[in-house]
Amino acid sequence: MFLFRVFAFVLIPCVAFGQSILDFYPLNSASTVFSPTTDIAPIGVVASQRREVSEKHSKQVSSRKVDSIITKFGNPNEALAVEGQDKAPLPFKGMLAALEAGQEDLARAYAKQYVRYISALKTKTDTAIKFIEAAEAEEKIAALPPKPPGVEDEE
Repeated sequence: MFLFRVFAFVLIPCVAFGQSILDFYPLNSASTVFSPTTDIAPIGVVASQRREVSEKHSKQVSSRKVDSIITKFGNPNEALAVEGQDKAPLPFKGMLAALEAGQEDLARAYAKQYVRYISALKTKTDTAIKFIEAAEAEEKIAALPPKPPGVEDEE
């Protein structure tokens, strides 16, 4: 029954008059056992009052928020250099710095160094995995998942 009352007395008039549900009743009004009636606000009056207060407040808050965002993340209208992350390998960061400076030959040289770095990393990782597999066999535990049938080691 309560839902029907809400629907019939709030939702239908709001939809019919194109008004927000929050604007139908005046601010801080409610029907309770202590107040037998609730005044219904004239259509549009409460909405315009709320908009005026909200706009003034939002302009103040908005300018403070914008300033703090710009302070934290920088001015969005300025050009931003594309740099490698702090933990990125040096050749990768060097390649990006060279590209940013317009030095394509230097960037190619760093790219070649980066490829050599990645190759060495893969070799070292493969070796480490072999040691792990040998240790698993000695300890009779399987830390790595078993290989599917028919898959051979790449050697």
